[in-house]
Amino acid sequence: MPDDINNLNDLTGVNLEITNTIIPEIDINGLLIFTPSAESLSVPIIQLNNLDSIIVSQDPPIYEPTVDISTDESVDTLTGEAIVQVINQAVFEGHEYLQEFAANPEFEAKMDLAFGENWDKEANISLPAIEVISSVEINGANGAFAEATDTVYLSKEFLAQNLENIGEVTDVWLEEFGHSIDSQINIVDALGDEGEIFSAVAQGKDLSEADIEVLKGENDKAFLEIDGEEVGIEMRQKWKLEAYKNARNNDNLWDKPNKTLNGYFEQPDGADGIYINWKQGSPFPKNTNKNNFALQGTTKAKFKANQTYVFNLDADDDSFLSLGVKAPGAKSKTEWITPVNEEGQGIWESFEDGESKQYAFTPSKSGNYDVWFSYVEDKRNAFVDISWEKAKNEPATDPGSSLRSAYNIGKLGSKTRSFNEFVGSVDREDYYRFNLPKTSDFSLLMSGLSDSAKVELIYDFNNNNQVDSGDVLFRDSGSRDADIYSTLGKGNYFVRVLTDSRYDNTRYTLQMQATPTPPNTKRDPGSSLKTTYNIGKLGSKTRNFNEFVGSVDREDYYRFNLPKTSDFSLLMSGLSDSAKVELIYDFNNNNQVDSGDVLFRDSGSRDADIYSTLGKGNYFVRVLTDSRYDNTRYTLQMQATPTPPNTKRDPGSSLKTTYNIGKLGSKTRNFNEFVGSVDREDYYRFNLPKTSDFSLSMSGLSDFAKVELIYDFNNNNQVDSGDVLFRDSGSRDADIYSTLGKGNYFVRVLTDSRYDNTRYTLQMQATPTPPNTKRDPGSSLKTAYNIGKLGSKTRNFNEFVGSVDREDYYRFNLSKTSDFSLLMSGLSDYAKVELIYDSNNNNQLDSRDVVFRDSGSRDADIYRTLGKGNYFVRVLTDRSYDNTNYTLSLSASS
Repeated sequence: MPDDINNLNDLTGVNLEITNTIIPEIDINGLLIFTPSAESLSVPIIQLNNLDSIIVSQDPPIYEPTVDISTDESVDTLTGEAIVQVINQAVFEGHEYLQEFAANPEFEAKMDLAFGENWDKEANISLPAIEVISSVEINGANGAFAEATDTVYLSKEFLAQNLENIGEVTDVWLEEFGHSIDSQINIVDALGDEGEIFSAVAQGKDLSEADIEVLKGENDKAFLEIDGEEVGIEMRQKWKLEAYKNARNNDNLWDKPNKTLNGYFEQPDGADGIYINWKQGSPFPKNTNKNNFALQGTTKAKFKANQTYVFNLDADDDSFLSLGVKAPGAKSKTEWITPVNEEGQGIWESFEDGESKQYAFTPSKSGNYDVWFSYVEDKRNAFVDISWEKAKNEPATDPGSSLRSAYNIGKLGSKTRSFNEFVGSVDREDYYRFNLPKTSDFSLLMSGLSDSAKVELIYDFNNNNQVDSGDVLFRDSGSRDADIYSTLGKGNYFVRVLTDSRYDNTRYTLQMQATPTPPNTKRDPGSSLKTTYNIGKLGSKTRNFNEFVGSVDREDYYRFNLPKTSDFSLLMSGLSDSAKVELIYDFNNNNQVDSGDVLFRDSGSRDADIYSTLGKGNYFVRVLTDSRYDNTRYTLQMQATPTPPNTKRDPGSSLKTTYNIGKLGSKTRNFNEFVGSVDREDYYRFNLPKTSDFSLSMSGLSDFAKVELIYDFNNNNQVDSGDVLFRDSGSRDADIYSTLGKGNYFVRVLTDSRYDNTRYTLQMQATPTPPNTKRDPGSSLKTAYNIGKLGSKTRNFNEFVGSVDREDYYRFNLSKTSDFSLLMSGLSDYAKVELIYDSNNNNQLDSRDVVFRDSGSRDADIYRTLGKGNYFVRVLTDRSYDNTNYTLSLSASS
């Protein structure tokens, strides 16, 4: 979020609503997270997030500090934890006081009491950081505020002593916050200890005239050392000058000054800046280095975002000057005020006698900036004059004719900015640069034309300060008006106004504004699986995300977890340009979107949706534009209604890990489960203790799936070729019916592809059809079932042959020559029957031992006259996946 806080002007008046800008929003549910290790004590350095506004809210305030863990042997771990808690409680209690203070009809009068009557009611306020340090470092005080570091320092000893006294800590925090406010709303430090006065009035304490007189007379200025550097508390605008005896240009000796000077060097008229006029002298002793020395100067200055400032520079005609600023929080990045070269490096400005130069600067954020200059004196007078003030008219300078020299108008907001300028034969192009701190609806109108002109919206994709192919996002032209409307993401943009030809000359009025449409996500969703925005578990409650994709941010990634199988639904709406939405599963967990990882995709310029049943696991949603020129906000709605299975565990994905349902009987067993991208196969194992008529139905499908009946012939726990007895598939129902012999079987449910996702209901039952033989007929001549002498009375045998028992052998004896008859009936699958005579009595089935054979899928019969002797009947299936009951009827009449 931006640093800016709402404007103090809104606070005046008697009947105030709770809209006061000095009240920070602090999230009591998301305060400091403190997890000390066994090895180190955590004395935290607390950093407040940037806030959109410090306003009073009825909701718990937003306060999301980060904690920098550091080792400190003087405080134990438990005390360190308690210190963090007491800070949180004190800040929250302070917030409650500030709510009441904001509603006080005497609010403005009490602010005047603390800060004087000239405080800037239009100032933007930012919250200071909080750092816990030793009281020794702040001269024994309980707390302090340093404008230079924009930090409130709290004594760890004081905090440790007041773990049970939140009021004391609250009082100190409010006092130091008051010092912070003073540094932001007053050019000159308010008289006395304004922080203590502010703390008192904010808490509703009564101060006597004597109390106020004492506090107004206090001098609470001091210095503290941070990281080896001396930092002043509540400093005025003071310049630090470093002088060098020898002039230099771009060498590496600027870090070795010969002399340091500190002072105010104020402008004669009191303006912001520095004024030095040594005439024939220098910063060094008399008659030394008069015409050959260099200076570097630094100070602090408050700048307001989106406000253009005009810098006025003047120097001796035989000298060189460069000027730059560094934004709050920036470590080394310089923003040049004076010109730069093609590589973006600062260059020296020279001055003619009596000449001054102007430069425009529009800060991208509010706060205390470092302002610095470098100066080289060559000969004659030593003279430096630098000042700045708010721009009265825009643009202050020519808009420039390239991206590098573009007129920087700073942050563009909902307030319309107007620019009256000219393009024509002598000035073919004007460039404007603006910043959008948030996603915004951008509008541009170019009017007042007297000749043809074009206007372009540009984004410098590779930051090379050149308008390359593809950098122009939008273009419009005409001889009257031209306009551009688009949603744009946060970032830096350029507007170029240019003529169609060198003969066109026209004035123009350029009007621009950008209405913020900020997202509701806590951070940008990220542009890869690694940086994705994690929304955690997704359930039946719809989650809404308002975000943006476009030229500056082509992709948004969201990650969610389904703890159970769920019916997932996604709707992307509110589009103003084309966009796509994808549902992704990272199959190999490499944090990349590989071929095949995208499960579903939908796109459009209006709405796009995805509906699917998904298994438990982690998924990603990607929103992206079709091209770099598409820019659109979107609303992403997601929810997932759990449809949990009724199995005690996942059925497993192999024969080894199969879900064992035990013995299957005539009672139907029901299983509600899922197969899909994250779980392609489910395996079930069941046992038939007897030959049975097996039935299976798979229903409730929303996508393609297959079901298979498996028998592991070689018991290797793998599905080999030939192990699948039956298979059926479909997008609705699938079924299998078969007679099966006793044994262990498997059912496998699987999808056709990794993109199929479906719930299913599996129903299985097995009705026993036991044989009437006393034992299994055997599978060889040796183990044949002996029925003894066969006579005219028909003998009936009800049995089974199939996958688990391919052959049945029967042996009978004829005591005399007889007319033999055999009928095999009741078949549900293919089977054969053979009459065998073991001619050499070797108990093996040799060539020509089969006397007669018949087969079919219904009935089979044999009628022969046979001599006395021993014979065999063999019943067998044609294939491994044929399974059937049969009735064998035998008789022999003489």
